Amino acid sequence: AELYTLLADSLKESSVVYPTTLYTGLTFLHMLPIDKAVEAIEIQKNTLEKELDGMKSGKREKESAYHMPEHVNAIFDNIYDQIELQISFLSKLKGIIENKTL
Repeated sequence: AELYTLLADSLKESSVVYPTTLYTGLTFLHMLPIDKAVEAIEIQKNTLEKELDGMKSGKREKESAYHMPEHVNAIFDNIYDQIELQISFLSKLKGIIENKTL
């Protein structure tokens, strides 16, 4: 019974995690030289792109080993969406910074 309670509770809780460290940095972005800000954002963007590639590669390996249930595919799709959303946000920020519209 305890396992079922824990499983049900895990599905009820909010699972959205905000990138608070990034938001804190952005709050004080005006204090950082533009080239340093762009460089830092590019590093994070590149890291996320590598992570996304690794996740997709891992999924392909799993799919070749066994049939993936539909809910597991949905998990991977959600992970991809989150990473792609963050990459898009970082690209937008980079454009804003480079155009000095802070």
